[in-house]
Amino acid sequence: MKSKIKTILLLIFFLHLMFYSNANDSIRAPFKYLNNIQLDLAGHGALYSLNYERVIFNHSYFKTTIQLGFGMFPSFDNPSYFSLYNYTIPILINEIYSFNKHHIEAGIGIAFYYTKPIRSRLNEYEWIELIALRLGYRYQKPDGKWLYRISFSPLIEIENDFNFSPWGSFSIGYCF
Repeated sequence: MKSKIKTILLLIFFLHLMFYSNANDSIRAPFKYLNNIQLDLAGHGALYSLNYERVIFNHSYFKTTIQLGFGMFPSFDNPSYFSLYNYTIPILINEIYSFNKHHIEAGIGIAFYYTKPIRSRLNEYEWIELIALRLGYRYQKPDGKWLYRISFSPLIEIENDFNFSPWGSFSIGYCF
């Protein structure tokens, strides 16, 4: 029993040193620019989306962002293909854990899709809400103007049936 307690106390001590030590603050820094515009390929915007992101909590280790986007993709079930479009509005909150210019990012939100339901035979469009998740890698220098992200970005529908759509995405963004 005493060895388990010692192990737990040592683990807590080393985690404390790793996360809260001031020795690493010279290589970890908050982002200099708190706003960015991103082009997201695939992901929550289906084919693409244009997103605005704002850093709302900016610490050297952890950062929290909110993101709002807009995407448009063609309706492939229409015989004239590109005459009708579907629209998407992804809204996410992301938590970023930083290692200088390398970051791990996790997020959750909602993606609104204005689309024709797959099960519908009518030509009626409606808004569908999907749960949007993100887990990825982000490259951004703390004082840099550019960011690059690759992530696993699944969408989950729970309204009618449970439907899990695994997506991946690549993003490039300009910080200001």
